[in-house]
Amino acid sequence: MTAADIPSLMKRAIEQFVAGHAPAAEELFLQVIHEEPLNAGAHQFLGLLAYAAGRLPQAAAYMERSTELEPGNPGWYAQYGDVRQRMGEREKAGALYLKALELDPVNVQAAAGLAAMLVEQSLLAQAEAILKGPLEAFPEDPQLLSWTGIIASRRGDFAAAAACYERAVKEAPGDPKYLACLGNCYKDLGRLEEAKAAYAESLRIMPNVPMTRLNYAITLLLNGEFEPGWNEFEARPPAIAARRNNYQRPFWNGERVESLLLWAEQGFGDVIQFVRYAPVLMHAGVRVCLAVHPGLVELLQVVAGKDNVFSATGPVPLCDAQQLLLSLPRIFKTNLQNIPRTVPYLRADEARRKHFGELMAGDAAKLKVGIAWSGRATHTNDMNRSLDPALFARLADVPGVSFYSVQIGARTRPPADFPLHDLTGHVSNFADTAGLVSQLDLVISVDTSVVHLAGALARPVWVLLPRIADWRWMMHRTDSPWYPTMRLYRQVAAGDWTLPFQQVKEDLIALARGA
Repeated sequence: MTAADIPSLMKRAIEQFVAGHAPAAEELFLQVIHEEPLNAGAHQFLGLLAYAAGRLPQAAAYMERSTELEPGNPGWYAQYGDVRQRMGEREKAGALYLKALELDPVNVQAAAGLAAMLVEQSLLAQAEAILKGPLEAFPEDPQLLSWTGIIASRRGDFAAAAACYERAVKEAPGDPKYLACLGNCYKDLGRLEEAKAAYAESLRIMPNVPMTRLNYAITLLLNGEFEPGWNEFEARPPAIAARRNNYQRPFWNGERVESLLLWAEQGFGDVIQFVRYAPVLMHAGVRVCLAVHPGLVELLQVVAGKDNVFSATGPVPLCDAQQLLLSLPRIFKTNLQNIPRTVPYLRADEARRKHFGELMAGDAAKLKVGIAWSGRATHTNDMNRSLDPALFARLADVPGVSFYSVQIGARTRPPADFPLHDLTGHVSNFADTAGLVSQLDLVISVDTSVVHLAGALARPVWVLLPRIADWRWMMHRTDSPWYPTMRLYRQVAAGDWTLPFQQVKEDLIALARGA
């Protein structure tokens, strides 16, 4: 082979690359660099092939060589940055993106890659600044519009985000990612029919994408469409997958068994909500064993028995079958009419009830009200569902009421002038919290595990909800089909707690008068 043959060989290799014939393309590019070791383009294409195959170190080596051989190509630096970013090497990736933008200030791939890194670090203003120039040059580029939409979503401006994704979908109508993101925005705006349509189209193009299916499920459940919602809800991330998969027992789907192990999943509140199915199974003669978070073991012993509740991090018994706790609604074909809603299905043990009763014995107030203002900091919707504890000061002047903290592991403390009794130093697990809640006349809280506990104990509980709440609270309702003793107080405008607190205060005054 002569040097004159290299362009023809390179042309054939690129044709195979474009056609998606990776092995053939790789073989031809390797022939090129065998004959011409300094061919920068062949190195770059080999890097792209290795990247697509998941061979990241090899991809990085090829691309490092190509940028050494041809240091003036901005697109190659951007592609190399993507490789380093996927390898988790942020600093190297950032430097490569910046080099690409130095050579080409409106390079779309580099701007998008750098914006992604900045968004991941919550540096939204910096990400927006990086996108500004490329967006002015390419205002309809779907990748740039997508990242602009992500930034708007992170700021809670879902209308602006939806507008970005609508434009992205228009430019790239066959891209399921943009349709799924548009569905997310519509869901967060409460435009559920449009959200369902966007998700359905995304899944038509690319079926069985777990996160798209999960968000579709959440939208269906939020809309009260339980049957299809539970089916799609099976796409949720697997719970304690290694333990579950090593258990070597079949997954239960309603057939007759003598014993069944139920794995807890997701948060404490989810477990408390769905453990309601255990008594139903037990009534049918099934021995139910629960594998749950350590902090819930003692509380849930009142449901399944002391010998049948285990920490999910320790040894568990061998049962006939296993199932995830949140799959039970699907198996039981749960709808709004047949939810197992008999309460209480949990109770506090007498010793703890007595202990907290004695601690409150000197309080002569007509009503003892527990409050909580924040949930788990790592929850994906924490920004919307938790609130400033100072807002509870609006209730401080309601006559005849004493307030007690049921905020466990608080990230912030209420104002010093708020008259709050704090007995949480006596709480070390959910069985203790149940003892505390059982001695209260009412719990007022944001959407966190304590509202599920109060509801399961059949204690009156008022829940403060963001405008678009978690799927289990559905839309527009002031009651909950899951908990008969619960009232829901919803924001009308996103982020504005004024009306919910005004309604809570009016209802609390009326309750105190009648106490």
